[in-house]
Amino acid sequence: MDEGLELTLAPGRHLGPQCTSVSLGPLPPWDVERRRVDVSGLIAWARDTLRAAGIDDELDRLHEHIDGKRAAELAHHLTVASRCRSHRDALFEVLRAAIPALVWSEVVVQSTSHFRILIPGDTRSPVPPHTDHGIGHPLDERNVWIALTDARGSAALRVQPGFRPPADAWGLADDDDALVPYETSAGEVLLFTPLHVHAARAPETQTRVSIDVRIAPHTAVLRHPTGYVAVEAR
Repeated sequence: MDEGLELTLAPGRHLGPQCTSVSLGPLPPWDVERRRVDVSGLIAWARDTLRAAGIDDELDRLHEHIDGKRAAELAHHLTVASRCRSHRDALFEVLRAAIPALVWSEVVVQSTSHFRILIPGDTRSPVPPHTDHGIGHPLDERNVWIALTDARGSAALRVQPGFRPPADAWGLADDDDALVPYETSAGEVLLFTPLHVHAARAPETQTRVSIDVRIAPHTAVLRHPTGYVAVEAR
């Protein structure tokens, strides 16, 4: 794996007034790339886990049984449960299929997968515009966003292509209109960096379930020994 990539950010409205050169580490600096993979294992795991919690239906119909408060509780339940071996096995399979070019022995994955359950009319779980670096994530991480249901219309993840300088990563609420909706079908994966502004709105007609997880160079375990796990070889 290379020592690191130096990225030069040109001036522009969404890039701030000055050119900025930053190191994003050795992983590819994806500017919102799309992949398609088989996520049936992740969906099956999520449904089994929700069934044990008393909810037994297709993921895109969860709004027929729960309100926004319960959706947030169930998303947290799935997130906490994601540390188990069965979930990690399914996740690692998806990651290897989505990004086959990576040398996975040199990459680690967040030890917890972050599940999001958004339902129509939800005011509690939508996420305002932000960059992950702006909320504390290191620049050498990469975002992997996985759709477990279709996400169309207002349910689409909204991302602004291009990189925002680290010093300009806060106070992004006024950028919502500049974000591009990336409509996805279940099984599509979006790849981007900690410097991409992104946000999520409540869906209009069906439940949106997704996973976001971050990958990083294997040296990331030195700064956070329990925060990452290795992707086991097959």
